[in-house]
Amino acid sequence: MSRILAGAARLALLLAVLPFLFGPAAAQTPAEFYKGKTISLITSTGVGGTYDVVARLVARYMPRYIPGNPTIIVQNMPGGGNVLATNYMFNLAPKDGTAIATIHSAMPLQQVLDAGGVRYDADQFSWLGSTGAQNEVILVWHTAGIKTLQEATERQIILGGTGAGAGIVILPTVVNNLLGTKFKIVTGYRTSEDVNLGMERGEVQARAFGFDSITSQHPDWITERKVNFLVQSGARRDKRLPDVPLVTELGRNDEQRQIFRLFPRRRRSASPMWRRPACRLTASPSCARPFRRRSATRTSSLTPRKSAPPSMQ
Repeated sequence: MSRILAGAARLALLLAVLPFLFGPAAAQTPAEFYKGKTISLITSTGVGGTYDVVARLVARYMPRYIPGNPTIIVQNMPGGGNVLATNYMFNLAPKDGTAIATIHSAMPLQQVLDAGGVRYDADQFSWLGSTGAQNEVILVWHTAGIKTLQEATERQIILGGTGAGAGIVILPTVVNNLLGTKFKIVTGYRTSEDVNLGMERGEVQARAFGFDSITSQHPDWITERKVNFLVQSGARRDKRLPDVPLVTELGRNDEQRQIFRLFPRRRRSASPMWRRPACRLTASPSCARPFRRRSATRTSSLTPRKSAPPSMQ
């Protein structure tokens, strides 16, 4: 559990809620409205993953910072590559401040790319905050014999995913289209952890994954050299992956580089009608300890072995 919490400290997690409707509750103070209430915290992933663990930490500590100290319960709603929960929040969830969600940070990008199944407008959500940012990586299981992205343009690799528009599918799809890699993307896994199990069982050979999720959930993949990292997406190279190229570095022209820059873009948070809880969960000492439960030695031991960057020109 502590390893999952370590990864949670850097997870690019979005807390989203639709703007609350005006109505009788608007005449109440926040404390009056929330006293005795239960807030549903919807998470778009299955039980046991990093998003789920972070949601449960938020549910544990946030109530004390909300006026009226409501109870928060977590409801898992995996499916459709995180789209199911996002659609639910936009179309069906109560819009009075009693429903918030942890949804994948790729959901705004999925709308921009006009991916299938989208029935929400990300601009209509109020984005409450994030527990941090992490780079997305494409990794390959060691038995595939692929060590560079250049080699992935020469051989077909089976890559696992959840839904067609999931964040873990969007990146390899774009890399296929722009850089000529030959990832054969197989979707249909219900949760991200199911993809991991499929890769360990040999059903698929590769996947896209948040790097901190790997170090927290599957550190043995790194310490035992079970995976090779081909490329990463983010604002800058992760310091633990200094020789793994960014997708923005591999774009062959300005248009490609502009497309790749969509991935590390950050959104400005909007203000909900009810104010944000008066704390920063990862800054408040009582909240910070679970998020920061890591040791320097563990972090350094999870730095992958250096390898030469590929040439995609």
